[in-house]
Amino acid sequence: MNFTPISKQEYVALHLLNNPSTNEAELRNNLDQKITDFKNNVRCSCGNDIWVIGSASLGNGCYKCLTGENLPTKHYEIDSALPCYTEADAFTVDDWGEFSLDFLGEGNYRDDDGTIIDPDLYPTPKMCLSCKNFILKSQKVLCTLNKISQEEGEDFECGGFDAV
Repeated sequence: MNFTPISKQEYVALHLLNNPSTNEAELRNNLDQKITDFKNNVRCSCGNDIWVIGSASLGNGCYKCLTGENLPTKHYEIDSALPCYTEADAFTVDDWGEFSLDFLGEGNYRDDDGTIIDPDLYPTPKMCLSCKNFILKSQKVLCTLNKISQEEGEDFECGGFDAV
């Protein structure tokens, strides 16, 4: 998943803020129709799922057909048209291009004493599943270090949290 989820209400408010001349009732109606189309498995002519937000303005089409771009890393999609974030989605958006995090490998996280830390032994906090940074590869090190630095039993805190 590469879109940033947004509720229909949040999207309408954001769209109207940036496009004040837009007819709100028409926008809501178009979004409702495209959400219905999506749920009824209406597809783009290329066979992919439609992009609800783009289709509301431009007619049924997927992100690539409507924009010509492959990765919508900075674009929204209505949350009901997306599966929820899961841990499998973590760090899937390659926003670093050619830069590789392969040097991290297994066992390259260490505590102050030099003891190897396995980040997979630490559960991913639920807060992370609703954070935009959770899917960005450029945030992997920071997110992992923050996750393993939390003391057991204390409330999870994250200075880099950016809600979807």
